Amino acid sequence: ARAYPGQGRNMGVLETVAVFDFKPEISVLAEKEPDSNQQQPVEVQHGNAANPLAFADTQAGSTRDIEFTIVNSGLLPLALTDQDGSSGVKYAVLGGPQASQFQLISQPSTGTLQPGETTSFRLRFKPTVDGPMLADVTILSNDSDEATFKVHVSGEAYPGPGARDEQWQPSAGYTTKALVDSAVPAFVNALAVRDVEAQRGVL
Repeated sequence: ARAYPGQGRNMGVLETVAVFDFKPEISVLAEKEPDSNQQQPVEVQHGNAANPLAFADTQAGSTRDIEFTIVNSGLLPLALTDQDGSSGVKYAVLGGPQASQFQLISQPSTGTLQPGETTSFRLRFKPTVDGPMLADVTILSNDSDEATFKVHVSGEAYPGPGARDEQWQPSAGYTTKALVDSAVPAFVNALAVRDVEAQRGVL
């Protein structure tokens, strides 16, 4: 701030000087899921691999989607980088350990955002097996301090209908073959008794 004295003893002018940083600035927001208690979109923390954005628990064989919004919160145009260059435009690229269990089902519709403008993309969690999953989405731009913006996501999948329970074990002292071997003779014996009683007219 700057102060200028006035003509009188109690007069003067106080001037506040504001400094603006004229540059593009990328921000990414994640929408809330339909069954989530989240009330507002969440701002995604760039490169936060230790605390990824989590999808709600999902049954293997089903899907969940989250829409992400890219915002230019700066004062100059934000230019997204096409990371494909061959078969089509890809401003967002999927990667990570379990990338095959996720799918980018839509891309940002534009590569240039004026200050305050937005564009979005949608990510799907589509687990085919149960267990924890990790992936990330990379966005490149002309943001001076976040030129490579990584969105880290996670998901937990549980077994779907008819899935085999790999944790099940037979009772102690028995094997699956032993259980079958003990059940078959008893069943055959029961049929023989029933046949004899039928011949005697008991049934």
